[in-house]
Amino acid sequence: MNPEGLLNKLITGDENALRQLFEQYSQRLYHVAYYYLQAKEPAEEAVLDVFTTVWKKRESLGHIKTIEQYLYTSTKNQALHYLRRNYSPDKTYEIGRASCRERV
Repeated sequence: MNPEGLLNKLITGDENALRQLFEQYSQRLYHVAYYYLQAKEPAEEAVLDVFTTVWKKRESLGHIKTIEQYLYTSTKNQALHYLRRNYSPDKTYEIGRASCRERV
């Protein structure tokens, strides 16, 4: 199914549409997040945060013309949000309840 068809199904609450969008875009979105964050775990977390937000806000996504652009922009913004929270790949950081250490 095409991305816009999946968006329409997602808006109506179809979990399978969310799963398909995740399978189709998560790897590419990970690379976007990694570009900004330069660390695996925060990049993965950023992508998961984007899809969680998409699911929570699904009923208000009717204005979106291209889901692909929306996902890329959301991932970039989420990664930048992490950076604004003073994330550094050379120090310990916290995401949710987990603490991680990268490139020490």
